Amino acid sequence: MRKRGVNAVLSLKVGAFDPAVFSDSTVSYRLKESSDGVEVYVLSESGIIGETSTIFKVVDEYGKTVFFKNMISSITLGNTYSMRNPPSFMNLVNVELRDAEYEVDEFLMHLIRYRSSAPFISKKLIQYHGISNPSPGYVQRVSQAFISGSFSSGGKTFGNNEYGNLKAVAAAITLDPESLTPVVDADPVSGNIREPLLKVMQILRSLSFQRSPYVKFRHGLFDNMSYKIGQMVFDPPDQFSFFAHDYQPPGAFAESGLVAPESELMSMSSIVGSVS
Repeated sequence: MRKRGVNAVLSLKVGAFDPAVFSDSTVSYRLKESSDGVEVYVLSESGIIGETSTIFKVVDEYGKTVFFKNMISSITLGNTYSMRNPPSFMNLVNVELRDAEYEVDEFLMHLIRYRSSAPFISKKLIQYHGISNPSPGYVQRVSQAFISGSFSSGGKTFGNNEYGNLKAVAAAITLDPESLTPVVDADPVSGNIREPLLKVMQILRSLSFQRSPYVKFRHGLFDNMSYKIGQMVFDPPDQFSFFAHDYQPPGAFAESGLVAPESELMSMSSIVGSVS
């Protein structure tokens, strides 16, 4: 019953101010009714639910408290097209930097709360963790932690129950059975190809390399690595990083519908450079 009341209010699209901000003005609101997870505020002098001045308070599916006016705005173009709320090209109030910051924040929150954002971001983070082709179940479990902001394992809970909490996401990725079970190592498509720069760093670690204090080169051993192995920190070829996350090398990978993003960096020159 509570979900029905919340969903009915969330169908409204015109936002409202928190009734508390009117307490010091000539217009004031009072709580008229609270039911099914929805609080209804009306003007103190009228007290009628159903007027356009009525304000509804509800907590949305992301745990955020939002306020809506009892109003629906719609424009119909002929009998074919319609749009919610009229577009506004001229602002009747002075625009301040604060307003721009608020709009950017809301735009980013709108993007990250889109229904496909959680699985999209979760899959990319799993790929960064070292599994290029995670199973749908793995992605779903991490997505659930992303949405709920909480993940529990071994009697311990990670996260703060806020949407997009990265602590919960990191725990879900690291402690998932698909990440910990040794039998998965027998799957030929499990894991990923190590990036060239990480290969070089791993070799240096295995050799217990320590930089000599008298070495004064700006980049030291990593000078001109983009030319040598095709990759260097803070030196991607463009804004889309070093490789595409959906890259499929020709051959068996492409025929099987699998991806191997890091293999996009593998060329004859980079392989020779890595060996050298």
